[in-house]
Amino acid sequence: MKRRIIIILIVALFIAPNILWAQKDTKMMEGKTEMQGNMMMMSDMMMKMSKMLSKGDMKSEHQKQCGDMLKKMSQKIRDMSSHHEKKVDEQAKKELQQVKKELDPLYDYIISH
Repeated sequence: MKRRIIIILIVALFIAPNILWAQKDTKMMEGKTEMQGNMMMMSDMMMKMSKMLSKGDMKSEHQKQCGDMLKKMSQKIRDMSSHHEKKVDEQAKKELQQVKKELDPLYDYIISH
């Protein structure tokens, strides 16, 4: 349990500098940059994962799913930080939306049980 929380905190540490950087970006898309939108999506998903993990009664297959999603999100953070291009942001958004589609049903299940 502590290991999962530490993993979430480490991922959050990677997100914070990117959020600050994204706020300075001058490219605007509906009032915010694509990267900011991606960071907000990841932040929301991480809050859900944190809530699930803090509940403390996840089955091992759910823990694995959560870990796999964190891995995907970490890779997106790495990709976005090294290649800041509009097409990278758009691709990241699509991939993050896929992770979100996997996370939401798991979150609903864990929280409701």
